[in-house]
Amino acid sequence: MTFAPQSSPLQDLLPAFRGLVLASCLGASLAAQAPQRTITEAPFHKEPGGVRLGTLGPKTQWPVSRAQGDWIEATVGGWLFTQSTGAAGRDGYDLAVTAEGGENLRAAPDANAAVLGHAVNGALFKKLGARGRWTQVTRSAWLPRRAFPQNKPTAKVSAPSRPDSVVGVAPGAPAPPHEAASLLKGATIVRTPSGAAVATSLSDGEVRVVQRTGDWAKIEVTGWVRSSELGPARLGTGPRVTPSDLRTNPERYVGQIVIWRLQFLALQSADALRPEVPEGQQYVLARGPLPEAGFVYLIVTKDQAERFKQMQPLDEFDARARVRAAKTRYLPNPVLEWLDTGKEGQR
Repeated sequence: MTFAPQSSPLQDLLPAFRGLVLASCLGASLAAQAPQRTITEAPFHKEPGGVRLGTLGPKTQWPVSRAQGDWIEATVGGWLFTQSTGAAGRDGYDLAVTAEGGENLRAAPDANAAVLGHAVNGALFKKLGARGRWTQVTRSAWLPRRAFPQNKPTAKVSAPSRPDSVVGVAPGAPAPPHEAASLLKGATIVRTPSGAAVATSLSDGEVRVVQRTGDWAKIEVTGWVRSSELGPARLGTGPRVTPSDLRTNPERYVGQIVIWRLQFLALQSADALRPEVPEGQQYVLARGPLPEAGFVYLIVTKDQAERFKQMQPLDEFDARARVRAAKTRYLPNPVLEWLDTGKEGQR
């Protein structure tokens, strides 16, 4: 079996969130659905596992309409600062977020209103109305089931279609030992279910499935490469401190150095809502450490920020950083100070 290698944004959220019910834009089938409250910060996508449109905050309420695998379709929206938007005409939506770093979705047309989430640059919405400098918007989007407490996936009991398949395994559960499967020619191998591609299978071959999550299977493959094609291990490949470690024992890790692989989302400037970051200081909003789906605030200097201005959302990079705070005042997201100045590990 042969593989072809492939190369490989959000504001802080207020502590008290108020759910937004957009009754005027709900269809008859949705009107009967009670809004469901998120239990964690969660990304929202154009389609299940598709283009990421932004992130919604914990304890926000959204009307849901249907489920598909590990995904829930919901109606999301709020108020956007009109200056951060522009006209659009695609996929049934007439407005797009045009601000380079994206824009917050707020519960009311007021800069002091609760932040419900953050929409990335290019995210499409349907305009509902306007008030002063604000525009009310809505759209349908897909959120992970894990965002809603009453929609945790459960195992199904079903007969396997063939000996090497696993049916009825709860998402995230390990597969039975030595589960064999055939990897088909042309299959794309990704780092995580929502991550970048790392290789493509150029021929059929046997693999071992070690874990399944929804429509995804984590596999182990065995192969040979020339020694000349091996390089030193990248940052973040060894034992590491996790965000859970930081929250469990913050006194132990504050001030220590961590090596994490992160996914760039946006370059932001801190305000009074981020007391752990000096007001006006630039920081990188990142996802990780991969493959975790949490968020990290990475403080950078003016010179360091120049590197990230050249990056695209979802680009991955290696970060060697010092722990400034185990979590923020309002959210369990660690705050780090970046120590690296080179471009190694950028994808």
